[in-house]
Amino acid sequence: MLDFGRVIYQLKHNDQYIQKMRAWVPEITLIKPNYPSVLMGFDFHLTPSGPKLIEINNNAAGLLSWKTKTWLNQPEHAQFKDDMKRRINAMFPASWKSIAILDDSVETQFFYPEMQAYAELLSDDGRSVVLLSPEDLILKEDGFLYAGSQKIDGIYNRHTDFYLDIPEMRHIHQAYVSEHVGLTPHPRSYALIGDKQRMVDWWQDDFFTHMISDEDKKLILSVVPTTRNLAKMERDEVWRDRKKYVFKPAASHGGKGVLMGKSVRQKRFQEMMEHPENMVVQDLVPAPTLLRDDEVFKYDIRLYMTGEKCIAVAARLFQGSVTNFRHPVSGFYPVNIE
Repeated sequence: MLDFGRVIYQLKHNDQYIQKMRAWVPEITLIKPNYPSVLMGFDFHLTPSGPKLIEINNNAAGLLSWKTKTWLNQPEHAQFKDDMKRRINAMFPASWKSIAILDDSVETQFFYPEMQAYAELLSDDGRSVVLLSPEDLILKEDGFLYAGSQKIDGIYNRHTDFYLDIPEMRHIHQAYVSEHVGLTPHPRSYALIGDKQRMVDWWQDDFFTHMISDEDKKLILSVVPTTRNLAKMERDEVWRDRKKYVFKPAASHGGKGVLMGKSVRQKRFQEMMEHPENMVVQDLVPAPTLLRDDEVFKYDIRLYMTGEKCIAVAARLFQGSVTNFRHPVSGFYPVNIE
């Protein structure tokens, strides 16, 4: 899994890859910050033939234990020899003395306690940190963003408008493109590796030819399940074989809008076919299961990466949909590596 994450990070900096993407990605993604995005989440299902990628999450949450309100314990492993709090602090550029942790209606967010924990951790490192919503930031005549009288150096963006497109984010867009504020995760990361359409691209014939080594290509395609755009598939064949697939909105994140083929009814399928270009179809890789308290749970593994560094690892335990954590036992758990 770690090898895969590092190969994908290198791909994001591959000149030939970037040239192929230029015609398809928004202009804002051409900005290349000199720092990697924080906490890129690589989510995997474990299978007998090796790990399979579920998605690359641009702003992965879950490192704070819901029950104890402490950071999840990390395994004994060379990747984690340093204290996790120091690893987290080191993700953010040293020049960011004032940081805004931002989300839509931030105080109502499910992971607001985790954002508070990040704020406390960064404050302990000597930085000024505020938690706020987009409307709480003011763009002043000098081109900088302010929270009250505090000029903001950088934004940890937990919002899901990764391209800063919606009206509520336009002032942040303006400050970012004029280089008056830093942003992480930045739009470039989402465009080049987080957008599910990229998995479709990777499965195109000869896409990687003369771009990367055969070894790296083999690794990518062995980990990423076969992924296609619904618009490029035969309608009748997709309907007939739908139980073999999982349907994912290309622009979704965190499992939102994902539909297992076995649960897709005719009406929903017809709705998808109205805009098939917005939907990717991936070979179904069932989540592995384990027994806990005499109940069967599904789980996946998440690597939290910043650049080529793995900051942490966790497991998500759930029943039903991965975004459904209603069961009291569900949630994020530490893992052991033997």
